Amino acid sequence: MTDWLALCREAVIDVRQVLAELPTRADREPVVGQGEGGDATTAIDQAAERAVLARFEGVDDVTFVSEEVGKVGDGSVHVVIDPIDGSLNAKRGIGFFSLSVAVASGPTMGEVEFGFVHDFGTEEEWTATRGQGAFLNGRLLDGELPKDRIEILSFEATRTSSVAEKAAAVVDLAHRLPAVRGGAARRRRAFTGRRSGNAGAVSATRRRPIRIGCSGWNYKSWKDEFYEGKPPRLWLQHYAQYFDTVEVNNTFYRLPLKSSVARWVEETPPGFLFAIKASRYLTHIKRLTDMRDGLARYYERVEPLVRSPKLGPVLWQLPPTFRRDDDRLASALTALPAGRHCFEFRHRSWFVEPVYELLRAHDTALVIGDRPEVKEFQAHVFTADWTFVRFHYGSRGRRGNYSESELEEWARRFEEWNREVEVLAYFNNDWEVFAVRNALWLKRRLSS
Repeated sequence: MTDWLALCREAVIDVRQVLAELPTRADREPVVGQGEGGDATTAIDQAAERAVLARFEGVDDVTFVSEEVGKVGDGSVHVVIDPIDGSLNAKRGIGFFSLSVAVASGPTMGEVEFGFVHDFGTEEEWTATRGQGAFLNGRLLDGELPKDRIEILSFEATRTSSVAEKAAAVVDLAHRLPAVRGGAARRRRAFTGRRSGNAGAVSATRRRPIRIGCSGWNYKSWKDEFYEGKPPRLWLQHYAQYFDTVEVNNTFYRLPLKSSVARWVEETPPGFLFAIKASRYLTHIKRLTDMRDGLARYYERVEPLVRSPKLGPVLWQLPPTFRRDDDRLASALTALPAGRHCFEFRHRSWFVEPVYELLRAHDTALVIGDRPEVKEFQAHVFTADWTFVRFHYGSRGRRGNYSESELEEWARRFEEWNREVEVLAYFNNDWEVFAVRNALWLKRRLSS
């Protein structure tokens, strides 16, 4: 029996490599966010489709259908492959590129047995299997259908005749994933709206995710109050009962063992997200120059995370003495592997519009750092469809603790911001267990 989930996850890795070698949306789209992707968008879709087809090669009794490559094979199982570029999705608030795969026992939408979507913008994995329900990052969506959250699944509908001819065998396999637990999927009219056309405005009530966590979990001072006296080997599992994300700081000081990173993945539940800090060798010693070998070593060590859906952003924190250098930053941004990246600048010279535009061109987030040393010039500016906040030191609490009034102000900011961007926020004031207390307070406030 074909393990379609495993194949799809391997295809995600292949497509990620394709994306790394091709221009970003900002490079190729004449009017960013206006749905005008141009010829380069088609080429990127085609390259992604070919990568997926190559990964699926060898599967027996299958008919593959994709928009750019067309129909391949003549089997009884129908597999629709749809890499969806961000020209249209940008309007919907969806990450810039997603891969959608649907597997059906026949040519109609009612025969879909398995659906898979990976969003390269949010690194979310959506799956559904007939009779078993729908899942987001492995978490059962009890009573919630993926169509309530995303617009792109099985096969994007279109009236284009040439595409209709290519996809004749899957004439009803269209538009959304039938994520039902037992009964038949609701049929939807196929080929009802071209990708480059209007998809309708995003609802004003749509909110992006907010994730709250701490900068690290391995602190002896937390053992009694937070970890309830448990041994260190159980700390990450305990932490993951309270938070769905963590920022890993020790990757800044030393390269982790690959086996250790694999355990992080194994010991955390589906949907958990690791933000990892880039090596200080690259940021403080090399200062963003001659990065190729250092990047290769770093990514080799964190490879178990890279291969999983649990890798979040890579945090690039520059030293306070590192002044603005647009050429060096541009070179570094070009060299970065595929995935989400964010930069924390600590010298005031970086906080200018040309730097923000450079980050936007590479879909890279500006880190919003909260610490007394940078408050005077730290900007609250979004340069991607997500933002990264680091709480270093409270201003109104004692000894770096955040007062409830400060946390309330941040909660209101996040409630405003997540109309526009996904928010990832981490507390770095680990002494006296302040980080855990502050993060839990903010989580409870935002969920109330």
